[in-house]
Amino acid sequence: MEKIKFKKHRIKRTCTKYYENYHSYKPALRKDFDGYCAYCNLKEDWISPLPFEIDHFIPRAAFEAAKREDLDTDYRNLMFSCPLCNRLKGKHFSGEIPEHEISNPYFYNPVETDYNDIFYRDEKGRIHSDNELGKQMIKMLQLYRPTKQIAWFLDELKEVLDRIKERQSQEKDPKRAKKLKMAEINIEAALYRNHRSFVHKYMNEK
Repeated sequence: MEKIKFKKHRIKRTCTKYYENYHSYKPALRKDFDGYCAYCNLKEDWISPLPFEIDHFIPRAAFEAAKREDLDTDYRNLMFSCPLCNRLKGKHFSGEIPEHEISNPYFYNPVETDYNDIFYRDEKGRIHSDNELGKQMIKMLQLYRPTKQIAWFLDELKEVLDRIKERQSQEKDPKRAKKLKMAEINIEAALYRNHRSFVHKYMNEK
């Protein structure tokens, strides 16, 4: 089986500001996570106008019980997440909260660990892992759902569409430009159909 990279971007932490309300970090999270869900790699655009959410990697129930309210607004503990992954991750946590690190025994920290080292996709976009914790995460976050494949396919279609538009803008030969325009129309139609199907399936997931 061909192993395809799980994602194409790298997450970074660039925000140096402090906010008293963790919701204020959302623009910075969107930028640092490149608009993708930290866990399933869904692009926010595909479910717009349904908003992405902010997940506490060490969940609220755990840090409040440990009297670590500082983790509510600690930027290191905040993840950009699609609504479904945020709900499925929920309150999962066990053990004591580390004093100087952000970790959760049930999940790899997507900032500290490159998920390309944990997950990969097959030629149909299905998510796999050869790692035991990775396999557990696939089950807990339901990364096996068909919507994860469709979202990947939408990304691939959009990438092809962007390349065709770029070539079309540079093409001088009228015949080639016409063929590129037809390809653009066909791919846009396929993107529209698959996007509608994806939104319907995503909204009905439980």
